[in-house]
Amino acid sequence: MSWAPVEIPEGATTETSVGYAGVRYWFNRSFGLDAGLGFGFSEISPGTDFLTTLHVEPMVAFAETSHTILYGNLDLMPGIVSGNASTFAFQISAGIGIEHALEDMPRLALYGQWDPFSLNLYGPGGNNPTEVGLGFLGSVMNVDIGFRYYF
Repeated sequence: MSWAPVEIPEGATTETSVGYAGVRYWFNRSFGLDAGLGFGFSEISPGTDFLTTLHVEPMVAFAETSHTILYGNLDLMPGIVSGNASTFAFQISAGIGIEHALEDMPRLALYGQWDPFSLNLYGPGGNNPTEVGLGFLGSVMNVDIGFRYYF
């Protein structure tokens, strides 16, 4: 389970934190894929807008030891907002991450990921025009830390 912030414009000022259930799979020592599906409500009261997102994240390993992988990632997250101002959002972010398998429990890994670059596209909804935004070092929310368990 992961958590990701997605900016949804109601005048481009709303940010919605979306939880999504996801899976991560390393196909070989240098390429992996993280994918998930998420749902959330707008933080603007009364929170009537509902967000559905798809999360797809290819990862390429830069360096590896017996328990640790340093990787680069490209995070693709399309989202659809339904409610008072139906619209869509598409976020692309890129960054680096590190994943370390615990020696006593090698199926359990601690990871940290930072995505300092982002490109956002918002579709029209209500009276909102189509908007494009580009971010660099935009938010502390672009940091993701947690555990992953590999079955």
